[in-house]
Amino acid sequence: MQQMSRTLAHTIVAFAFMVLLTLACLQVPGEWNWSGVWEYRQKFLQGWLVTLGLSLAALVLSVLIGLVVALLLAARNPLVEAVGRIYVELIRGTPLLVQLLLGFYVIANAVGLENRFVVGTLVLAAFSGAYMAEIFRGGLDAIPKTQRDSARAIGLTRWQSFRLVILPQAIRLVLPAVAGQLVSLIKDSSLLSVIAIKICSIVLFN
Repeated sequence: MQQMSRTLAHTIVAFAFMVLLTLACLQVPGEWNWSGVWEYRQKFLQGWLVTLGLSLAALVLSVLIGLVVALLLAARNPLVEAVGRIYVELIRGTPLLVQLLLGFYVIANAVGLENRFVVGTLVLAAFSGAYMAEIFRGGLDAIPKTQRDSARAIGLTRWQSFRLVILPQAIRLVLPAVAGQLVSLIKDSSLLSVIAIKICSIVLFN
């Protein structure tokens, strides 16, 4: 019963927002030129496919980067831990737009990489990887130390303990945050227009 009431409340609020948005659109001077939108329907579809493919590729890479950096952050060697920490703080402390410009016009140009799709995917993955690292670090830290001790007590090596006991539990904990990061990746992909991966100018008004 409580779930039904929450669903009804969400539906009412969403409907109210849609009504307000519709009223705001009706106040815009001029007439909507939806024929222009229909004319560029193929561009919309292509842009959606590019966005989805690029975001999924960046997500896979960022998961790998995040996992490696999370292990660096958990390292006992101060130098190894410093490498992971500096990467995380540097990436999270600078805007994605700046990273895109430096990544494409400076780093990619220096190594002779001209494929804009590849550069955009790598920069997005590096940007998201820093956030993934903190997500994974938090997930690993959330596993009680008793789980590690129990794994070692039954004769598992450190790697076996991590792979069979710690990692499966951590993955379940971080899945919601990883899903949220995918949503952020899809939204952040719009910034890739600055390196001309996808640009579609459409006139909506007469």
